[in-house]
Amino acid sequence: AIPAAASAQETTSTIRGTVTSGGAPVAGATVTVLNVPSGTTATSTTDANGSFNAGGLRVGGPFTVTVEAPGYQSATVTDIFT
Repeated sequence: AIPAAASAQETTSTIRGTVTSGGAPVAGATVTVLNVPSGTTATSTTDANGSFNAGGLRVGGPFTVTVEAPGYQSATVTDIFT
């Protein structure tokens, strides 16, 4: 038997970012990532630095990202492609 090299294509994607208000990080914000064509969602919560990481997403898009946090107005970003 002759070993063959195996390769794989990336089958998932990740959206990362930082949530801020007035330049200050927003900890504990809920970030919802919607894959528009499929209707599937992934949810993440920001850490103490306002950072989030939503992984395991379908490659492509478009995605819509919505951020909500108590005491802040919600925000939405559309047409994100990975």
